[in-house]
Amino acid sequence: MIGAHHDHRDILIPVLDGDISERVLADARAALADEDARLVVLHVRSGDAPTRPRDAIPRWRRLADAAPPHRVFVDVATGDADEVIACESARFRCDRVLRDAPAARPTPMPEPSC
Repeated sequence: MIGAHHDHRDILIPVLDGDISERVLADARAALADEDARLVVLHVRSGDAPTRPRDAIPRWRRLADAAPPHRVFVDVATGDADEVIACESARFRCDRVLRDAPAARPTPMPEPSC
């Protein structure tokens, strides 16, 4: 039913600069212990950021590969990181966002304009 409350917990994991930290990886793995948890792995790119080749398998990929396929979704969005994360969190109705603390900022995260 459209608009019905979902009975699972969606967790957004933004991938900034090509990977996630060890702390975010550990927190996401712990969250998957809850059988109702689903992960949304979101690659966030600024419009002009080049793609960097990686030698090792990134942590986000190890996380996605280890999760049951029906419990992980991988997507990509382009734009300001805070704006993209806020919009995609609302889009997927995420209960939680797992990310490293951003650098100190003078203003709070903006309201999404999506």
